[in-house]
Amino acid sequence: MTYFPSAQAKKGDGYLDEARNLRDQWGQMIPSGDLTAVKNRITMATEMRHGLDGKIGLSKITHARMYRKYSKETLRVVKTTSDRVRDAEFIAHVHEPHDEKERRVVRKAEAIYRTYFSYKDAFPTPEQKLGWGKAVWPVACTATGTDIAPPANLAEVLADVGSHFFADMKKKIMPLVERFYGFDTSKAQESLNDNIANVQNLKTNSAFINDDRGDKLPYRHPTIQKAVNVIWFNDRSSDGIVFQSNFNPMPYEAIALVLAVIECCIDEWSKGSWAEIPFTYEDYKEVYSRHLEALKGLTTQGLSSRHCDPLHKLRQGIYNEGRKHAGLASGNTKNEGLHWPQERVNAACDAALIASSD
Repeated sequence: MTYFPSAQAKKGDGYLDEARNLRDQWGQMIPSGDLTAVKNRITMATEMRHGLDGKIGLSKITHARMYRKYSKETLRVVKTTSDRVRDAEFIAHVHEPHDEKERRVVRKAEAIYRTYFSYKDAFPTPEQKLGWGKAVWPVACTATGTDIAPPANLAEVLADVGSHFFADMKKKIMPLVERFYGFDTSKAQESLNDNIANVQNLKTNSAFINDDRGDKLPYRHPTIQKAVNVIWFNDRSSDGIVFQSNFNPMPYEAIALVLAVIECCIDEWSKGSWAEIPFTYEDYKEVYSRHLEALKGLTTQGLSSRHCDPLHKLRQGIYNEGRKHAGLASGNTKNEGLHWPQERVNAACDAALIASSD
């Protein structure tokens, strides 16, 4: 075994990352006492890793070796704890009544189906919905470790998932739009006029997507991240955590959906005072498509190739911030690929937005 500090640290980092992933996966089910022990070991290993940077010479070699060994032991402890929880869950499910098992799988099917609107298509065709409905049950059975026939009313159960999801999104985003875009609830004529002008300014060239600070970077307005946080990363049981493979990095479709709902909430102030506007297919399918085309339109602006995604860093950053909001460590940021200078990305965003609105 090599004793170079960098090699020791790399092995230790691998053990520690795996331990963190197991903690995130099973943390909600691990008994509080065991969870505290797991968290303490991970915290200690993390502090040892940070302490490595200040060491030199023989001291660094010794410290790196200790960090590797401690991280490996930490992983063993976390694995033992999570295996015990998983085995207990399996035994409980073996003796589970059929009706309860069916309800559990239906809940998982609804959750999986709901994510399709986030990373596949927010406004699917009837044919797409039919395909989703057929595909979701086997996936839900696999995820829950069961193998039972779907209930006769599964299609009815799934029919309203999308509309409920959109209504919940809008309910969570409405107060963010009022607060962070500066709308005034006063009925004074001056306030009404200011709100009308604000709507016009925000919607011109989709200015509401830009950072509200001096640099005006596209897709950096704080409302976007805050909306993502409350919708997909509110806690450890949220879709962005449970189905993290579909949200890492944040899908273009999810970002476009957030932008469309934000625009809907801005439209509600278009007459000066707030008036509810439903987020419907008829009114916002084209808005969603426009934002999605603008995001993906960067690939036609000379910035993208099969080896890089000019918005990958942004999408990864949104996902990582979401995980932090849920109380978890940042996700994987490796293999991000090449990134282009920000000014070139900004120019491409402007061009894509103009092209998609023509």
